[in-house]
Amino acid sequence: AAQETPVNSGFANDPALVLVEPGADFCATGATTWHLEDAVGGVLQSEPFFLEVQPPPADAVIRRIAVTWNYLLNGDAPSEDTIRLNGIALEGELVAYGAAAMDNAKGGTASYAAFLYPNSAPVFHGVSNEVANATDKPLGDDPMALGAGLSVVTLYSYDPSAQKPVQRVEVHCGFTATGPDDAAATVSLDVTDAGVGSSVHLLLNALDGESGSDRLILNGDDVSGTLLGTGAPGNAWIGLLGPLASGRNRYDHADDVIPAAVKSGEIELRTLSVDDSVAHTLAVLTVVPAQAFESVGPGKAGGQGLVPTLYGQGPMTPFSQSFLLLKDAQSGLAATLVVGAQQIDAPLMGGILGPQPSALVGGFLTGGSTATVVPIPPDLTPGLELFAQFWIADPAASFGVSASNTLKATVQAQN
Repeated sequence: AAQETPVNSGFANDPALVLVEPGADFCATGATTWHLEDAVGGVLQSEPFFLEVQPPPADAVIRRIAVTWNYLLNGDAPSEDTIRLNGIALEGELVAYGAAAMDNAKGGTASYAAFLYPNSAPVFHGVSNEVANATDKPLGDDPMALGAGLSVVTLYSYDPSAQKPVQRVEVHCGFTATGPDDAAATVSLDVTDAGVGSSVHLLLNALDGESGSDRLILNGDDVSGTLLGTGAPGNAWIGLLGPLASGRNRYDHADDVIPAAVKSGEIELRTLSVDDSVAHTLAVLTVVPAQAFESVGPGKAGGQGLVPTLYGQGPMTPFSQSFLLLKDAQSGLAATLVVGAQQIDAPLMGGILGPQPSALVGGFLTGGSTATVVPIPPDLTPGLELFAQFWIADPAASFGVSASNTLKATVQAQN
């Protein structure tokens, strides 16, 4: 199958890939893939070429890897394309096909994507990776499609014991083009999960046709030269990922945290072009969802002087994986989890009983600095509030017990 009619289709409403995990975020690497000589002369990209893929933070865990690559071509766009990463075939699906008003005598831009798990991905972080068959080549009906660019986006998160806030990463595949005869193209991305004033990590890749006469507008503000990876106003896309001064494939990543312009709802990204031509094919967002867990009541210190800490991890959405975790209780003690739908804050054995008890769950042993993990049932109703607190048999504590703080967990709606 092939898509034969390129359109300015924009980005799909639903993301192609979502990760909701503690501390979830992404890092990205990219390069131009245009191989032929440009008007000035000189080879723009070798075949094969080598790309050093940016690693995530050392204490993070890689969850997914998105590899996307693009071509400029005439005629239809095949539904699949195969490149090679470190000698291994990587098949990508057509995720966008747009009318490209680029300065290259090609009528369309085709974008392909492969979404990989780390244990099966032929991608090595922090070292050079060989990329082959992603530059200029026959594709579909075009005897020589031009490579545009390649992006590697690594999605990562942290172990729940790191106590990172839950964040949501979305990878959006699509196409939005603007050229000399189409003064503006708009991409709207939903960031409803982000509260007012929250920061959003944004990646937007771009293929620019020529120098000058383009701007990047974010929620009405010109952010050209403000977002990392963009040039000054009037020339937002300058080819930082190659080529630079020469060449018409000016591949870029706008990759930055955007705190000031973010509000709950949609982010509107608008590229303005007068005598230039720009195409966008990929957007990635990291937002901080509404907090599902909140500490609402005090604990009671154990015999070692530490107050046990109860906290939550996970999105708390229906049929997702969420957990309660207990730390800082003396290791090897019997513990009981008190759960209720209301908070009463009643004095009890020198401490405060937070929940109105509706269930007592025993059989837990504390792990000291190692968290005690309690899975939360996945079939709860959005909006439901639960209050939880651990009470621990601690012979060295007053009244022979210690207690954690009271934690409120709110079941979130599924987006």
